[in-house]
Amino acid sequence: MGVLAVFDRQGRWGDTHVCDLRIAQHLAPVGVSWYPVGSESPARAVDDGVQLFYLRVDSGHLGVLCEPGEWVAPAPGAGAGVLLHEALQAPPGLPAIDDFIAHMLVLTGHSDDDD
Repeated sequence: MGVLAVFDRQGRWGDTHVCDLRIAQHLAPVGVSWYPVGSESPARAVDDGVQLFYLRVDSGHLGVLCEPGEWVAPAPGAGAGVLLHEALQAPPGLPAIDDFIAHMLVLTGHSDDDD
């Protein structure tokens, strides 16, 4: 399941989207395409594990979590202005991948606790 989270300029977590259509609708205006599992993608898909990407936008950042088979890439014709960075190390003030996943699970009514 892909996840898109909207962060303001101060790094506060805003809207969260898990629907492929809503993810695509948020990414398209900033020149990024969303390729969910099973789609014909000109980009490479995540092969193993999960990856988190951050995209700087005027209002802050978009965080996109991709699971195996999903991918994000600059949209055809978007040009070099689209900066998409894999979050090997999260930008300052934004959650690293483990914290992103934990927060997303809480927001969606799931918990990563084993209790």
